[in-house]
Amino acid sequence: MSARCLRPCAGTDWEFTPRWFNYLGVDSVGVANHLAGRRIGRGRGPDFGRALEHLVLMELLACRSYREHDFPIRFWRTRSGLECDFILGRDGDVALEVKGAGRARRADFKGLRAFVEEHRPRLAIVVCNEDAVRRTDEGIWILPWDRFLERLWGG
Repeated sequence: MSARCLRPCAGTDWEFTPRWFNYLGVDSVGVANHLAGRRIGRGRGPDFGRALEHLVLMELLACRSYREHDFPIRFWRTRSGLECDFILGRDGDVALEVKGAGRARRADFKGLRAFVEEHRPRLAIVVCNEDAVRRTDEGIWILPWDRFLERLWGG
């Protein structure tokens, strides 16, 4: 079993993120869940959300490696606790928030909205367990996780 560590996104909130605070992703979510005594039996809830976030991270890392793309994968967090799960690219071109909810509500992605407002990424996406693709009035895409993976690997 191996683990990967994501660094905070550079920018105005870099100094607000403790240097020891990193995102730790264990390569085998099955082993991690077993060690933690977790069972994920349905497609919702906090455990499902953490597993989905882990799946997205592993797919991002795999796609970056297999396609030989060289871009950083970081996270963003403010002093007040707002955070965005994944910031892709050297200039934060793409911002991703992963939610295990069946319906992504505006309140569910406050951190992503804050990042969009401050950094203006080219693309902002909420990856979740919804059934259909939609776009918010703020221009944020809401994608079912399977559609996100299809688009990630499709180009």
